[in-house]
Amino acid sequence: MSVGAGTVSDCWEITERGSAFSPIIGGGVTTALGWRGVFWICAGYETYRLDIQWDQSFTQLQSQTTLVDLSTTPRPIIEEEEPERPKFNPLQSLFMLKYLFVCLVAIEIGFCFGTMFTLETLIPDLYYIHYGFDSWQTGLSFIGAGIGNVLGSIVSGRISDYLLIRSCNQRDGISKPEDRLTLNTWPGGFILVPLGVLLFGWSIMANFSVWPAILGFSILCFGMSQAGSAYAVDSVPGKGASVTAACNLFRLTMAAILSMVSPIMGSELSIGYVSVLLASLNIVGMCLLVYVKYKGVHLRRRAGLAKYK
Repeated sequence: MSVGAGTVSDCWEITERGSAFSPIIGGGVTTALGWRGVFWICAGYETYRLDIQWDQSFTQLQSQTTLVDLSTTPRPIIEEEEPERPKFNPLQSLFMLKYLFVCLVAIEIGFCFGTMFTLETLIPDLYYIHYGFDSWQTGLSFIGAGIGNVLGSIVSGRISDYLLIRSCNQRDGISKPEDRLTLNTWPGGFILVPLGVLLFGWSIMANFSVWPAILGFSILCFGMSQAGSAYAVDSVPGKGASVTAACNLFRLTMAAILSMVSPIMGSELSIGYVSVLLASLNIVGMCLLVYVKYKGVHLRRRAGLAKYK
């Protein structure tokens, strides 16, 4: 289990910087060059390389493989059997969802991130209809979300690592993955995320200025950073990458579904009632996380992944 101070927060902070700046840049590019310009820039960025660094790395690799010490006597070659490599199975990560505690955490993360992606899908049209925003103005409005994400990741990582280490010390050095579901998780999921969603939706529906909506989205992003992502990694020792992949698949699937149906819901229910629905989903997801907090050890013991009570 990773308990190093700042380990979790540093990774999330680096990740969330992209979400803070990319909408601003993308909005300006869209306004100046049109929506196709974004794809041209992304294609150029993804395929760009520095030939000097590439050639230098290739030369160093080639020189290292051709160095031969001629002053020594050649040693006899001993043939050794290569260990059998496991077969590549792209669906292996999905098997992690067979563990109930992983599946429940994946559902909670899916509801939380799905809510964020849903609002991101609705924001351009909502801000254009209610506030007359152009693409660059909509991009600037995401500064609040970026600040919420960055601050949330820093606060969550610092508090989570501190409380995890404290719990470990209180238990004479024995740590449990459930300790990752720390004190900051509950107000973040039960209060801040629903509050941010409802403030966003109903402030727009009430024809307030854009600032309450920006603040609500920022609160949502701050609250969702307190979710139990780190628990999923620690819950299955040695399979952190597979668990993360399984959670990401469920998270992105949920985001795709909610983003697809959200315009339909918005046209039929209005954004205020859509926000009520999204807030309710997050509360349900947090209830699942509470169950994992108190029954996680039992569930992991039944799966053969815990030896203590």
